[in-house]
Order: sequence, then C-alpha cells, then structure tokens
Amino acid sequence: MNNIRNLKKINLDSFSLYLKYGYISIPRLKPIYKNYNSNKWIKTYYKIEKNINSELVLNYLKSKVDRFVKNQKKQNKKICLMLSSGADSRLLYNLIEQSVIKYEYTNNFFNFTGTFKGYKKYSENEILKKKWNKKIINHRLVNINPKSFFMLINQANKINEQPVNGLPNIIYVKIVEEVSKIFGSENVVIVAGIGDQIFFNGTIKILKATMKDKNYNKTHDHIFNKPSNYLQREYDIKADRIKEKLKPLKIFKIKSNYHYFINQNNFMYRGPKVISEFQNIFRHFKVKSFIPFIDKKFICLILSLPLNELHDKKNIKTFIYFANKVTDPHQKPFTGLKMTTPQREIIYSNKKKISKMINNSSLINYDIVNKSKFLKQFNKYNKNYSIIKKK
Repeated sequence: MNNIRNLKKINLDSFSLYLKYGYISIPRLKPIYKNYNSNKWIKTYYKIEKNINSELVLNYLKSKVDRFVKNQKKQNKKICLMLSSGADSRLLYNLIEQSVIKYEYTNNFFNFTGTFKGYKKYSENEILKKKWNKKIINHRLVNINPKSFFMLINQANKINEQPVNGLPNIIYVKIVEEVSKIFGSENVVIVAGIGDQIFFNGTIKILKATMKDKNYNKTHDHIFNKPSNYLQREYDIKADRIKEKLKPLKIFKIKSNYHYFINQNNFMYRGPKVISEFQNIFRHFKVKSFIPFIDKKFICLILSLPLNELHDKKNIKTFIYFANKVTDPHQKPFTGLKMTTPQREIIYSNKKKISKMINNSSLINYDIVNKSKFLKQFNKYNKNYSIIKKK
C-alpha cells in the first residue's frame, strides 16, 4: 500500500469510480489525472424558451453551418467531416453539402470514414454504400489494422490522458491524424457530430428502465453494463461513496422524464466522456474543430422543443429524423451501425494475451484490484460474448 502514495498524479477516488462503474469525465468531479481538465463546453445555464419547434431549430442549425462554410472559404481552409453512417453525421453532411455548393467550395470539402480491415460487419462505409443515395463528395477511407489494437489503445490513452472509450476512440485518432498529415493542421477545420446525446436517443422502454433504475445501462449487443466486483475493499468503498454523492447538474429546468434522461446522458455520463475525448484529440494534433451540437444556443433550442418533438414515441433522435427528411427528402430513412468496431472480437481473440497483461497489471501490484476476481469477470465477459456470437 505504500507504493500507492507514490502515484501522486492520480486521484484514486475518481479512478476507483471509473474501475467500478465506468464513469469518467464527470462534471465537477476531480479528474483521474490531477492536471487534466475537461467539460469547459458545459455552460452554467441553458434557458428553456417558448414557442420553439423543429423547423425553427433546423433553420438555426442551417444558418450556423452556412456561416461556418462561408467563413472557411474566406480563410481558404479545408473542411473535413468525420462521416459515419449515423443519422446525425449524415445531417451535418447534408447541411455542409448545401453550403459548399452554394459558395462553390466543394473542392475543399472532404469526408473521412474509418474502417477496420477484414471486418465488413462493422464497416460504416458498407452501410453508406448500400443505403445512402448520395454520391459523397471527396470521400476517403482511413483503414485501421486490428493487429495494431494494443499499440493504438496505448496511443489513444496517452492523447486522452485517461482511459478512452475503446476502439471507437481509435477511429477518431486515426482520422484526425490522417487529416493533419494530408492537409496540415493549420489548413483544416474538422467537423464532428458529437454531442448527439442532447437528442433523446432512447426508447420508451429504456426511459422507463432508466427512471426505475438510475444505473440502467445496456450495450448495443445486449450485454448489460453492470458494476465490476473486482476492486479491493478499500477502493470498492471509495467508488460507492463517490457514486452516492453524484447529483445531476442543475443547468436547465427539467420539465419531463425526457429532460431527465438527456441531463443524465448528455451532461453527466456519456456526453462529457465522448466530447472530452474528441477535444483532447483535436488539441493533441493542433487542429481546429467545428462541433455544432454543443453550441449553447442550439442546446437551448433542443431542450425547448415540445415533448412530441423531443421524442415522437417512434423515432430515436426525433429531431434528427425530421431534419434529415427535410434536407434529404428523397432518401429513405435508415439506421447507422450500432456496433461500429470489432472490439468484442479483438478482445476475445486476444484473451490469452490480455489475461497475461492482467496478471502483470500494476492495479494488482498496487493492491487496487483483486486478481482472481478480475480474471473471473474477464473470463465471464468472454463467455457471454461467445454465447452471443453463436446466435
């Protein structure tokens, strides 16, 4: 235990919370690394406005994107969109496409999509080719070799200065790295559709489960995210003590369960984690970014939508669904990939190597984690995956 006190740069309370519950980058909570700073994008208060509808919100977003494109043309900057098969990413493409055509700037608009070699099942590009009617302007693929998994995870962790969101983060790092190499960091602005947790992206079933169990969390491949049980008692207690003190941010007036859900996801748990990861990547490569979904005015407008336009009880991200129908009326709606990386497969295929890493882990040497419990949970994870794989 004396060795623990030499880890002066690590906040062990926050680290324990992450190891047990997966919570990281929580606003107003001390970061894992004491020199780390995030969540500056969250404002002190978001005012709910009256008489707001989806058409008004879309017009605001259109004008914001239009001003952005016009400004980049004045500065002779390349515009690079991180394009996925997701509906929110496609909406940004549609809006930018309209403006670059309007300002005759299509030659400086580029779209980058990450893909893992040998895994068509997880290819965003395959979905775009099969289901999207668009001929994407200046579309480029960034191929990622799954054999570089461990090296890339290590690189991503260093860039983020704390644990990252698995393989999806690797895609973002490689795209920004590629864009910077091709155009030079100073000559480009990268557009990202992060902050999409501001749109109610659940279902009524998930909403009810969330309201019943505040810790409810379910991954896209139906493996439940449950608290880990491998921490040593001291750190397990630390994690529970901090979790009990976590309270939702009071930064807008919560008028419905939809608002509660959005507040939890966008401003507490998932949103801050993903947004901080992207901002750290942009900072590392010294590249400017345009992230319209975290604009304060836009967030205020979304929160001000009538309940049936926040969620029509049929379509996830109802505003995005509406906006895509308006901006791309001839396109049949389709859902993007839910699982975008072969993370499960790579972990499963490398389970022996990972087991060896666990055995030699500093977490065990510093007596933070119980080795036998850690290995048992890891083996259970792989067993659950092998069952799902056979279905």
